[in-house]
Amino acid sequence: MAYIKDTYELGEYMAYEYKFVGRNGAKGEKREKRRKATPEQMARQNQWTRQKKMTYTIRANFKSGDSWITLKYPRGTKPDPEMMKKHWKSFSDKLREYYKKNGHVLKFILRMEIGKNGGPHMHLLVNHIDNIDQVIKDIWNQTISKIRVPGKNYVYIAPFDEEGAEDVAKYLVELPKNKQCEGQLNMFGEEERKLFCKTSSSRNLIRPCADRKKYVHWTMRKILSDGIKPTPGYYVLKDSVKCGINRITGYSYLYYTEKRLGKNVPDPGEIVKVRKEPEDEVSAGKAKRVQPKGEKADMGKR
Repeated sequence: MAYIKDTYELGEYMAYEYKFVGRNGAKGEKREKRRKATPEQMARQNQWTRQKKMTYTIRANFKSGDSWITLKYPRGTKPDPEMMKKHWKSFSDKLREYYKKNGHVLKFILRMEIGKNGGPHMHLLVNHIDNIDQVIKDIWNQTISKIRVPGKNYVYIAPFDEEGAEDVAKYLVELPKNKQCEGQLNMFGEEERKLFCKTSSSRNLIRPCADRKKYVHWTMRKILSDGIKPTPGYYVLKDSVKCGINRITGYSYLYYTEKRLGKNVPDPGEIVKVRKEPEDEVSAGKAKRVQPKGEKADMGKR
């Protein structure tokens, strides 16, 4: 094997993943010695993989101006998971019907959570249509009408920024780490806890799949030494470039993402140099949770 190239089409974005052995994938180079992963390393690896897949899904289905939403409950009320599922079904059915009546199809990604102080809430990313912010508030108020306090706001909405897709992906897929949050989850049974540790989504989302190509006679030497040349009509997101060795698999890797040039974006026309990371791919999961742009500071603390 010289190298494998996986290409993902993500709407306005293109993501590329290269895997190879040794420094360049040249003939005679050998795969690095694999290390037995500790449970912590495997957890970080799995978390990083979930985050990457979620980022791809978000970029393939949502754009700037869509809605990043938090649905909350009145302070002091703690509905159990079954009640939250009933509330979600009632809310989503009405929301889906509103989209349909207005000639649109609802797309969403959902994450239910328990805040560190025990407050249940839901995070939701949806495609935006006219007047939807007020509609969402009205439907949620109807959904929790028996427990809500009149005049109080239980819906927070911020415009989604596609530049923050990775931050939103981290927020959606991260498992509870805070001891206080873990303590709140221990109040529930094992099956119920799973509800607060996973995401769900509408079935109509585009699920990005890799277009894989294997190159036997070429190596990675030119791209690693000369840099990444953008695809015509795109530019490379410099912060997306990751290059190193996965110590668990022994393979070297290069990942990066390109974005389509807009009308007001001049063609950078520049080649992006590749620098190998001091840490391996597994360490990507160490990054702390980043609050998505536009989210209020207290959204997930109740």
